[in-house]
Amino acid sequence: PLWNRALMSTYAPGSTIKPAMAIAALTEGTVTPSTTFRCGGTFKYLDTTFSCLASHGSLNVRQSLRYSCNIYYYNVGKNLGIEKMNYYCRLLGLGQETGLELPEAKGILAGKTSREASGGVWYPGDTVQAAIGQSDNLFTPIQLVNYCATIANGGIRFKPYIIDSVFSSDMKTLVYKTKPEVIENLDFSKENLDLVKAGMRDVVTLGGCSSYFKDCVVKAAAKTGTSQIIKKADNGASVKTNNGFVIAFAPYDDPEIAVIEVCENVQGGSAISGAVCEVFNYYFTNLKDFSAPEEYNELIV
Repeated sequence: PLWNRALMSTYAPGSTIKPAMAIAALTEGTVTPSTTFRCGGTFKYLDTTFSCLASHGSLNVRQSLRYSCNIYYYNVGKNLGIEKMNYYCRLLGLGQETGLELPEAKGILAGKTSREASGGVWYPGDTVQAAIGQSDNLFTPIQLVNYCATIANGGIRFKPYIIDSVFSSDMKTLVYKTKPEVIENLDFSKENLDLVKAGMRDVVTLGGCSSYFKDCVVKAAAKTGTSQIIKKADNGASVKTNNGFVIAFAPYDDPEIAVIEVCENVQGGSAISGAVCEVFNYYFTNLKDFSAPEEYNELIV
């Protein structure tokens, strides 16, 4: 209970990495808004066959986010290469310490350097796996939600912070106020970012978690993710299970907040997305004014 998962735990992000891969491919010109790849359920790369959860047919980049098609992003990863993929992940703050006030894990960007540092060998197939958030990629929840916020606000990555302000003991004098600090002002085109955000909007209106967002009081956008992990059971046996993720922002047209949900040992990201909808519903209907300090010995309601 004392372990801060938001800052110290690292997870394979699964499909939540796909908006970053879409931005990278669009910016580098390896895909255009109309570029399609055909998903027949499997993808043969060299001597290895990789799979998708469905046979989606031909998809463009916006549709690839809605359906979370692995085949589309295997193609993206093959065309970009691991170095370009990691370059854009770094710009978006993935696998990097955010710089907030508390101890945090750095995480790992999958690649030859990190693999060889741990005594392993990097194989070509690892590149396409990294493009769907698997391989050695390990990110913290705070990195993932800040990356989501960066996409939402048009490509400005801020340094997150916990302490907003410090007052004197009598609460009358402002001693310190945190000033927002821009870490990266990313030169991504508005057209590309809008396209990716539209794909994330489709996730909650047409995609796998649309039923969980049908009662959302605000227009939201999201990307779900599922990563398979292997854990040791109490009897020593290896057990396959999933971690589920949702990154989301709202309102879609004028973003105000970004949210991440992480659940360990679950079916997948789409199945847990109802909790994010509840967060939005509470925030946009019941948010109180926290600017004034509460009185001592008063019940907080």
